[in-house]
Amino acid sequence: QCSLSPIGSPFHPGTQCSFQSMQAQEKSLVERMETLDQEREELQSQLEKSEARQSQLQDQLNHVTEEKKTLLDQSAPQQVLCAELQGEKDLLEAQVEELKSIVGRLDGEVKDLSHRERLLVAFPELATMHLTQPQSSGNVLFDMEQQLEANHIRIELLEKENTTLRNSLVTLNERYISTMGSSPEEPKYRSPQTSPSGDHRVETKQTQCFSSP
Repeated sequence: QCSLSPIGSPFHPGTQCSFQSMQAQEKSLVERMETLDQEREELQSQLEKSEARQSQLQDQLNHVTEEKKTLLDQSAPQQVLCAELQGEKDLLEAQVEELKSIVGRLDGEVKDLSHRERLLVAFPELATMHLTQPQSSGNVLFDMEQQLEANHIRIELLEKENTTLRNSLVTLNERYISTMGSSPEEPKYRSPQTSPSGDHRVETKQTQCFSSP
């Protein structure tokens, strides 16, 4: 509400009202500017803090990046070493598998040879080639040497089988004595007679062979 001009005032009543309105607007604008200036200062302070925080984070990022690069450089030789060790491991595993296969094959061959050996001892008539009747080469002396070697092999096999049987008999005697309470003076087994030269007498009659228990 505009007030009336005093008597003798050079201002017109309408002009006075407009002036007061302008003063009110100016005061409002000044207050608004002060508020905006205060907000600007607060925003400026926040911006400075944000920039400082950003700079700090950037420094941390640079430090982490540098550490990462250092670790990668240090781990590169280790990765190469790991790859080499893995290759050696794979190679050793392949060699182990190959050796297992070879051992399995050799074990089968040993079992087969052992079986054939026992058959040759138990049934000499099944023997073939140089173990029984080596083929004649036309050289009598050489053929006799071959026959002598074959006989020697057969004797060794028989002695080996006799040793096995002898051990089995001793074990059975011990078990029999322990079970039946027999007197130790009553032998249940007699060693084969030997010739004056110390060689075992080989009977011509074929005997049945037993495997050890």
